[in-house]
Amino acid sequence: MIAGEKKAIVMNREDNVATVLVEVKKNERVAVAHDKNIVDYIVAQDDIDIYHKFAIKPIGENENVLKYGENIGKAIEPIELGCHVHVTNIKGVTLKK
Repeated sequence: MIAGEKKAIVMNREDNVATVLVEVKKNERVAVAHDKNIVDYIVAQDDIDIYHKFAIKPIGENENVLKYGENIGKAIEPIELGCHVHVTNIKGVTLKK
C-alpha cells in the first residue's frame, strides 16, 4: 500500500461491499484490502464517510447485500460499482429463527 492511499477492507471474499477506513470523496481511487493484501482498486462514485460501505461489485435490485459473509439487507435499487451503500439504497431483512 502507498502512504496516504485511500483504503477499504473486505472481510469475506463473497462480500459485495467493503468498509472505507478513511473519508473518501467522489472520484477518488480506493484500495480494497482482504487479509492484508490489496485485491482491487475501485473509483468511488459518491462521497463516502469513514466506516461506511461502498459497492465492490454491482448489486442488482432485490439482490442481497453481503458484509462479513452475511446478508445485511437487500438493495432497493441497482447499486453500481463504487457507490455508497447505506439506508438510502438498502432495506433490512427479517431473519428466520
